[in-house]
Amino acid sequence: MELPVISKDCTVQITYEEMRRAGQSHNIAEMLALRRLPACKTDREFLAGHCNGSQFAKDAVLGNRYKEVAEQRGADVTGKVYLSGLAAFPGDPRAWVADRSDAEKVIRERGWSSEGLINVKGQTEGKPSEPIPLADDLAEHYADKEIIAEPKLALKPRQEVKEMVTEKYGRRK
Repeated sequence: MELPVISKDCTVQITYEEMRRAGQSHNIAEMLALRRLPACKTDREFLAGHCNGSQFAKDAVLGNRYKEVAEQRGADVTGKVYLSGLAAFPGDPRAWVADRSDAEKVIRERGWSSEGLINVKGQTEGKPSEPIPLADDLAEHYADKEIIAEPKLALKPRQEVKEMVTEKYGRRK
């Protein structure tokens, strides 16, 4: 039986695997190996520390500004909390959420990933990214360096040398 990896810590992983082979369920073996009680994934835990009305107590000016930005864009922030990690820009109305489902909706719509109280696999996960070509000014710079290191490259057309360094230095994923 192929067992899942629950931790990068070898001691934790071995403990988990030993318990599973001894007949323990995945959940109990994971909880004991990680020495962590199962977490509840409710709105109460998700909004902990935000619902007592003091989210912006230390910086009321910032809170009021974010509220103003959201309201100017037609959002009602009553009963909601601002999660800066969801914001595309300061005061983003989409970053004002009432519960986990609001936050999950924003994460999914933006194609982002999340792990923890909200688990979402992003749209780009597992997809290879397109190579990014080397910027022209950097291609010029590296072409000069290559010619200094290997003077016979100066006999080749400049564009050919730039293409060579772009392939060597500029295709990154």
